[in-house]
Amino acid sequence: MYSRDPLLEIVKKYINDWKMIPENSAVIAAVSGGADSMAMLDLLQRLKGEMRFSLQVVHINHGIRGEEALRDASLVEKACGRFGIPCQVVTKKVPELAANWGIGLEEAGRRVRSEILDEVRREVNQGYSAVLIALAHNQNDQAETLLHHLARGTGLPGLSGIRPVSGSRIRPILCLNRTQIEEYLSRNGIEYVTDSTNLEDHYTRNRIRHHILPTLEEQVNPQVVRHLADTALQAAEAVDYLMEQGRAILSECQKIKRDRGIFLGRPFTEAPPVVQTYAVLCALEELGGRKDVSAEHIREVCSLTQRHVGTTIILPSNRRAVRDREGIRIIVDRSSVRLPQTLRVSAPDQQLAPQPALNQSPLPLTIPGLTRLSSTLCTNNPSFETRIFTYSGETIHEKKCTKWVDYDKIEGTLKIRTRQEGDTMTINRAGQHKKLTRIMMDDGIPSDKRDQTLLIACGSEILWIVGGRMAESVKIDSQTKRVLEIKYREETT
Repeated sequence: MYSRDPLLEIVKKYINDWKMIPENSAVIAAVSGGADSMAMLDLLQRLKGEMRFSLQVVHINHGIRGEEALRDASLVEKACGRFGIPCQVVTKKVPELAANWGIGLEEAGRRVRSEILDEVRREVNQGYSAVLIALAHNQNDQAETLLHHLARGTGLPGLSGIRPVSGSRIRPILCLNRTQIEEYLSRNGIEYVTDSTNLEDHYTRNRIRHHILPTLEEQVNPQVVRHLADTALQAAEAVDYLMEQGRAILSECQKIKRDRGIFLGRPFTEAPPVVQTYAVLCALEELGGRKDVSAEHIREVCSLTQRHVGTTIILPSNRRAVRDREGIRIIVDRSSVRLPQTLRVSAPDQQLAPQPALNQSPLPLTIPGLTRLSSTLCTNNPSFETRIFTYSGETIHEKKCTKWVDYDKIEGTLKIRTRQEGDTMTINRAGQHKKLTRIMMDDGIPSDKRDQTLLIACGSEILWIVGGRMAESVKIDSQTKRVLEIKYREETT
């Protein structure tokens, strides 16, 4: 018989306050075997009877850490056996999938986890009031996310961080910090494991966890984690309110069905600028989502209210915003097969000259494989060829158009593009960043060439100025296990 732990009441109240788990729900807990997920499992199994929900566990082996991963799975299975909770262990070879998808290990892991959990959720028998997926994020994760977004550049939505409830995803221990969790595990004799990759500093989030947050706690405020988590909650509330205002604007504006788009008329033009921003976000969500939409795109669309009739803004995913006499139309060009060009503005009768290919939206870099840029827009037929290989200490021969990078340090999808506002590059091993504009000036790239210079980017982080310098953050070192080779070629016609 378990004694009543004080954290149990905190978590129960948090679940009730956010209406996370209705009675007669099925909860699928994602349990890695780490401290956070084992604490969540223990808390949920104690609460499931009195809160009247069923509980089962999914553990995912990413196929990365060998015997260590098998140890983790065994721990989770044993704990579930003691509790009499169904446990499903799923194994996926994430490194192979990451290579096939052309993305980093971390992003591939997130995608695999999401797909597996959604598949398990779909397989749960009907008859429950809700089928939910419980994730073990805590206040420290929230603080790390907020700092990460701030460092990379974010608007108010990015400050919202991790939500307690996101559709079918719930986070029952987001109200607890890491110290509370570790003390709970110790008090109750709960065994857990530590993922060795979490101890490394290859990933930005780990560096924030190991160095930046502890420094803030020690030298600024010991309650910094709680304050950052509170800030994220307040930002989320503000974003939700502004999104409601944006949707209200859309409901007042007539939808133009024949143009497969949305019309933003007088209610939009008369709204405050901040509400216009969120109305455009809502419109783009309805017309294909926010993927690859930047703050600059939103600003450009909003600025159409001050521009001449016929001015056009080209947006990602074959969308465009057009100023007409009555307002702004956001239209989906479903027949277009070529990547849309980003933020090209034209007067109504102005003839557009052909532009270089990378005035297009960012183009994903195929990994491994070949990525060709549009031959119709470039006379030199540029292409990028990539391969991944295991690193065994080979000598690196620096070449202008071939670079080796540490593949496991890449945290997102690599894109080929030209410069954008907010671009930065890591310039030393300490992780110091410098604006790309300043680097281009320092490296002597002529001002009239900077907008055409090709870049390999991961979000706003520039990893390689093609033909020039490479970011320190992805350079090969003694810990490198896998190398991504990127070769740039030009073929004159």
